[in-house]
Order: sequence, then C-alpha cells, then structure tokens
Amino acid sequence: MFYDADWKVTASIDICFLCSDYKNRPGTVSDSIDLAALKVFCSQIGLPMFKDSPGYTKLFAREQAPRPNKSIKKQNKAEMATPRKPSD
Repeated sequence: MFYDADWKVTASIDICFLCSDYKNRPGTVSDSIDLAALKVFCSQIGLPMFKDSPGYTKLFAREQAPRPNKSIKKQNKAEMATPRKPSD
C-alpha cells in the first residue's frame, strides 16, 4: 500500500511470488515490475516467504486466530486484587 501525506491510500500492489503474478492499483502504475528484485527486497525486510501454498495458508490461519485481549486480563487482575466487602 502506498499513502499520500494525509494517509490516504493512493496505490497498492498484490504480489504472488508462487505464480509470478501481481495486480496493481490504479492500473496506470507501470506494468513492468521486477518481481525478482521485489522478492529479494521482501525477504531482506523479513516478510515470510514460502515455497508452496500450504505455508501461506498456515500463516494466514495463525494470523487470523483470535488473540486474548490483554486489557481485559489486566482489568480482571485488578478486580481480583481489590478486596470486596462482605454483603450484609
């Protein structure tokens, strides 16, 4: 994703290194993209790179899994640490 000074998306590119295909938006962006150079760059910055689709499927499933809400846990700990008065 590419943004302007106001953080509005101005362009984007979706890349599949498995099939060497991509979709760029808007369509006015160059059609000659060096996928080999982009693959090297993505690897250098630490993006996950897999040799087959199941690797990406597992990554997607892991990233979409529900995560515990830490603020709720903190709130529950605070409530448990606060002594309660016995009810009459």
